[in-house]
Amino acid sequence: MALAPHLAEFHSLSKLEETVRTLATIPIPLKSEKDFGAALERYSLLARKGSRISKEEAKEREILKIIIGQFNEEFHHLPSPDPVDYLSHVMKRRGLSRKDLEPMLGSRSRVSEVLNRKRSLSLQQIRNLYRSLNIPLEVLVEA
Repeated sequence: MALAPHLAEFHSLSKLEETVRTLATIPIPLKSEKDFGAALERYSLLARKGSRISKEEAKEREILKIIIGQFNEEFHHLPSPDPVDYLSHVMKRRGLSRKDLEPMLGSRSRVSEVLNRKRSLSLQQIRNLYRSLNIPLEVLVEA
């Protein structure tokens, strides 16, 4: 996915400059795990802000999502595309706990049910995981 259309949507030059300065600290395309970690850290910071982010930060988050996804596709060889296995792998790789999944999956018991394969992911949970953790939809939707 090209980045140019995303850059065109910034509303003010100063906000664009600020975002470009932030992104300038992250090499594009990502070349190493260190670059990946920096991009993921910035993306996570923006994701934690939720709906309290500006339009420019939302665009920055989308750009980061693209470059993180490109790096994942090229360099990370992930386990089988089983949704629970993949989610567990992502949790381990990013140092996430079950509690970290509660905003995306629901209550503590709901997280447990999903991770213990007692309950399938709902459509809303799939959307939440895709948006928050950048997990590919094709992995989350069971065939």
